[in-house]
Amino acid sequence: SQYKKNIELQHQVSEKLAKVEQDLAVAKSNQQSIDNNYQSISEEKDKLVKKLTGLQQQRIELVGEKSINEIREKISLDKAAIYQKVLAEQSVFEQLKQVHQELVGKISTNKQQLEESETRLKLVQQQWQEVLAASVFDDEKTFTSALMSSAEKQKLQVLAQSLKEQNQQANTLINQHTQQIEVLENETKLLKEAGVLTFELMEIEHQLSAITEQIKQGQIQQGQLNQQLTNNQQQRLKQAEILSKITEQQLDVDDLAYLNGLIGSATGDKFRRFAQGLTLVHLVHLANIQLSRLHARYQLQCQNKENLALEVIDTWQADNVRDTKTLSGGESFLVSLALALALSDLASAKTSIDSLFLDEGFGTLDNDTLEIALDALDNLNANGKMIGVISHVDTLKERIGVQIKVHKKSGLGFSELDKQFVFVSDDI
Repeated sequence: SQYKKNIELQHQVSEKLAKVEQDLAVAKSNQQSIDNNYQSISEEKDKLVKKLTGLQQQRIELVGEKSINEIREKISLDKAAIYQKVLAEQSVFEQLKQVHQELVGKISTNKQQLEESETRLKLVQQQWQEVLAASVFDDEKTFTSALMSSAEKQKLQVLAQSLKEQNQQANTLINQHTQQIEVLENETKLLKEAGVLTFELMEIEHQLSAITEQIKQGQIQQGQLNQQLTNNQQQRLKQAEILSKITEQQLDVDDLAYLNGLIGSATGDKFRRFAQGLTLVHLVHLANIQLSRLHARYQLQCQNKENLALEVIDTWQADNVRDTKTLSGGESFLVSLALALALSDLASAKTSIDSLFLDEGFGTLDNDTLEIALDALDNLNANGKMIGVISHVDTLKERIGVQIKVHKKSGLGFSELDKQFVFVSDDI
């Protein structure tokens, strides 16, 4: 009996031992799994420690040993500085706007001065024609061909100096001959008084007659030379007066020609393009401000002031210049919206424009571009502008709170308001 009990007890102990061994195997397996997990956790911990060390190093490189409060305070100061910079830029913009208005006024003044200059030019040309008609010249070409060259002027000056010297020599000879005549007359008078009329006296009289003839010829030549000098001096005075008038008129003509080259044309289109070019530059500046708020990728610029065309600068493609026709539907919508807003800003210089209506145009936009456009419209609405949108896009219907729904009826051009928007008066 005791043996049987022991055998039974042995079986129980064996079963327990087997169960314990089984539990031990499971425990060893769990221990191995725990060890593996511990190893993985240790490796992950090492990685996190390394990453934390790297982040701490980056934080030190970025902000040093500053605390979060110090960083927030610095950001607040930077934000305030940026706000002040924005205010300064707005002030500069207002100054530029005032300068633009002054330039517009100057353009109007210049146009009026141009008209006055043209009138004055016509008057000067008429006076010149009158002076030319009163002169000895048949036409302007004859006058131009009659102008003396520098060599001819030098030659006349040399001739005048020579004539002047010859005149002085003739005067000297006349004085000498006059003195000789006086001496001879005195001698002849003495001889006549003495009653001595000899052959010598006759010879003296003959010489006296010859000298008298020479004196007459010298006086005639002197008169001719004096007349030539007088005529030459008068011609030089007339020529100097004409040259002075030509110089004055040429200055006026040069001014008018320069102004005409800038903005003048027979039909006025050149001045119109010039003024429109100034307005377009201002419009592009305002449109680029709007584009920077809508999408910072694109900027507009003018091709040139002659054809008044626009082109797009892609700042994400190394400032590559593109034609506006290469823009996609969404990009074209953003550019058109920026130009429309810029036009409203440009027109609001003297008139307040507080509303903006957009008819369709949203169907070609992808989701990201649509969100950008809607955010821009929300900002405009927050700044006090009333935005009206006509669209069939469901995203807009969900985004816009205040709506008026219209249903299409049968027939072309007939529609009606949704029932909730129909107003029925009690008097009807």
